Amino acid sequence: MSSRGVVVLGMHRSGTSAAARVVNLLGVPLLAGDLLPADEANPRGYWESESLRRFDDELLEAVGGTWSRPPAAPDWSGVNGLRGRAQARFADAFVGEWLWKDPRASVTLPFWRSAFEIEPTVVLVYRDPREVAASLARRDGFSPRRSLALWERYARSGLAATTGLPAFVTGYAGLVEDPEGWAAGMSAWLRGRGFSVAEPRPGEAAAFVDAGLRRSRPLDEPLSAEQQGLWERLEALRGAHEALEPGELGPETPWAEDVLVGGELADLRARADALEAQRDDLLGSRTYRWSAPARRAAGALHRLAGRA
Repeated sequence: MSSRGVVVLGMHRSGTSAAARVVNLLGVPLLAGDLLPADEANPRGYWESESLRRFDDELLEAVGGTWSRPPAAPDWSGVNGLRGRAQARFADAFVGEWLWKDPRASVTLPFWRSAFEIEPTVVLVYRDPREVAASLARRDGFSPRRSLALWERYARSGLAATTGLPAFVTGYAGLVEDPEGWAAGMSAWLRGRGFSVAEPRPGEAAAFVDAGLRRSRPLDEPLSAEQQGLWERLEALRGAHEALEPGELGPETPWAEDVLVGGELADLRARADALEAQRDDLLGSRTYRWSAPARRAAGALHRLAGRA
């Protein structure tokens, strides 16, 4: 099993897909072939494995979380059963050089490092939290406070998971504003790390990274003092690190956990209400009343009446 891999970390809606694809264009092969299809939210693709994403969801559930409410400090000691499954299922995936992107790995990377004894190279992507909040509001209907709390949880988890690892910390804005320069810098850094990457082909990164896809403008929402400090810390760490040392991160925003838990409960209630409404519509519909057996019986009666 090779440890020569690149993991792209960062909060959802932060540009991790674009960063992963540009690294892939430089010649680092994607870890798995079951890529999530592009959709309206990511028209140029997610560039992540569907099976690994499902496994990360299972990992988060095992420690009492979800992608939209990841635990602040998960205890991976109680998931030995999943560790064995991970080793059996993905032992052949980590062969040669590889590239893996999943925002959830900002939280789950410590599990993967212990399961496979890997020391990956990390590309840590961050974005203005108010832009992330605007994007989540449009895609998922999240409130600004919930989105900012989620951004904070992912950013803190990503920094903690990356501590001591070789890392390239990069803002999404820099990738969008100068994709060719970003690709050149990434290529040089990965070559210095021993990866078999090529010089960027002229115009290739710019053709993929469409500045017009940066559709979300920052929400006019104040950051907490803790979130502002974390944003400034990421800005200060921007660049290449042989072994990332983010320093003391300090406490999380006091209301963040309550907002994340309350937001998820509100979503579950809304889904339950929607299912109940669908059930009521079905029970009252002609389609339900005229079920297949009823239609067959009615047809038989019509045929008999026609013969009379």
